[in-house]
Amino acid sequence: MTTNLDEWNVSLKSVMIYRLDAIFMGVLCAWISINYAKKWTEFKLSFAIVGGLIMLLMYFGMGYLQILPTTFPFVWNVVYLPLASLSIAFFIPFFSQLETTISVVKKPIVFISKTSYSIYLLHYSVILQLFMLFVDREATLLQLHCITALYLATTLILSYVLYRFFEKPIMDLRDNC
Repeated sequence: MTTNLDEWNVSLKSVMIYRLDAIFMGVLCAWISINYAKKWTEFKLSFAIVGGLIMLLMYFGMGYLQILPTTFPFVWNVVYLPLASLSIAFFIPFFSQLETTISVVKKPIVFISKTSYSIYLLHYSVILQLFMLFVDREATLLQLHCITALYLATTLILSYVLYRFFEKPIMDLRDNC
């Protein structure tokens, strides 16, 4: 049972075994998109609206209603994370059908898509932990914004390097077999 948001973040949200719901939600979405392709495209806008409403309820409603881990531990320990995964899953039909030729929109999306696994591997386990060791937590707000920008840039650059020189060559080997 968690008592505050920091403890909840460390002991529940960050523990991979408790987050398998997100992976299973993705697998379920893939299955639905293959087996019910017509409905998948037909209801993409409706699903996105439902997902948006769930997110609004979660991120603004819970704050406004003061639904905190200390006062509502069941909501935070049992309901919150699967509901977050579900709300994101409702956007997948919309985004899977989205096509654009505007390179300002397309290029960042393609870049993030290609490097997402490298970002996942590096951002929390390596980069954030190193930043936590070397960054002064008593920094000013402007310094914290600069640190955040540096963190994001470092994550994207190192993720690209990992993708380009390790992940992509391994995938190319796999494709040649």
